[in-house]
Amino acid sequence: MLDLNFVRDNLPLVAEKLRLRGVDPGEVLKDFQEVDTQRRQAITEAETTKARRNRASEEIANLRNQAMARADPATGESGSGTGNPSG
Repeated sequence: MLDLNFVRDNLPLVAEKLRLRGVDPGEVLKDFQEVDTQRRQAITEAETTKARRNRASEEIANLRNQAMARADPATGESGSGTGNPSG
């Protein structure tokens, strides 16, 4: 199997080598460039979405930590600290 980067960078050479092997490059490589472009765009979108999710998770954790610190700096709990729900 050929590396995608090699095929992408050497498409005419790959087509020529396929012809020498008696294979129709048009059939094998059909829409390679289009599909490769779509694949790369999908990867970029997925990575962007993951980065956005990671930033949101980090922000949520920071906000939660800030809220806990404000609630009771000594224990991180809110309320009277007695363990009694009625206060």
